[in-house]
Amino acid sequence: MTAPRVTVLMAVHDDERFVGAAVRSMLGQTFADFEFVIVNDASTDRSREIVGSFNDRRIYVADHADPLGLTKALNRGLARARGTYVARFDANDVSRRDRLARQVAFLDARPDVVAVGSRARQIRRNGAIVRRTRVAASLTRAGIDWALMFSTPLLHPATMFRRAAVERLGGYDEQFVSAQDVALWSRLASVGRLANLPEELIDLRVDPSSISGYRTASRRLHMIPMVTRVFAANIRRLTRQASLPDGWPEIWVRLIYSDPELRSADAVRALDLLAATRARFAEVCPESRDSREIADQVASSCEHAAFHLCGTDRRAAVRVFARAAASSARHAARDLPRFGTRLLFGDAPVRLWRRWAHR
Repeated sequence: MTAPRVTVLMAVHDDERFVGAAVRSMLGQTFADFEFVIVNDASTDRSREIVGSFNDRRIYVADHADPLGLTKALNRGLARARGTYVARFDANDVSRRDRLARQVAFLDARPDVVAVGSRARQIRRNGAIVRRTRVAASLTRAGIDWALMFSTPLLHPATMFRRAAVERLGGYDEQFVSAQDVALWSRLASVGRLANLPEELIDLRVDPSSISGYRTASRRLHMIPMVTRVFAANIRRLTRQASLPDGWPEIWVRLIYSDPELRSADAVRALDLLAATRARFAEVCPESRDSREIADQVASSCEHAAFHLCGTDRRAAVRVFARAAASSARHAARDLPRFGTRLLFGDAPVRLWRRWAHR
């Protein structure tokens, strides 16, 4: 049997509400030369029944009675994959009809690129569009390198990568029960280029239970030391520093993971170190100096810190939000109303908004 050009890889765990729409969006792709490997990771709801209701020879379902977790489930799917390219997809998202066609054409034309993502829209549980992704995936090399140091440069469920490159790296690192994409992109960046397409090729479901029931706050906090090591290695490599300031970037990771034990002073210090890292990166990568993408990412980081500080130190929150505006006034202006509400009324309006937005 001739191998398909693409393997679509999806793990499912108790996602009966959305998995049908996800599968339909993939089966309706304009690019048809793919296999669809779905790993049913011990679902206890109707997810397996729904997946099995699709009569399409391209679908292959791997059932696991005992829960593996997302990382191991993806590796089980990779072991079954036959495609030259692997397109990741989550069971609660929706793909645009030309997603595979656009990413295949890009990778065919760019042999130096090992993985390509895209931008995305965000949708509510009911499928209505909420807003565009908060920080659009970077399109420039400098913006992607900056994201490697402090977040993730590619949206995991919107990414297509070369299977051979990932297999040579041993697949996903199973030590990462979450943030497995952060670890993988960092390793892939050492063997080839990462890229993003400017189009919004998927609708990303804003849902507290995503991804497919795998995500929990305690699991995220447990990953802080490992994610810190990944970011630290990337910072040293991309800024050409042999050593880093004490506690950096651990306090940064604790900040983005909203560690409740993080002190206000440390949150502010994380932004000071972020600014110092940006200055150093500009020396190594001069084209990053006036990068609007990096300015937006820095503003987003300051805004996240400001929201974190609202409940503990309002004065510091205001000062930090001012730093966001200094980095990108356009970006900060968009979130000023939400910040003001949080500053004045705390978490209650946010909780009410989330209940409405996630309907």
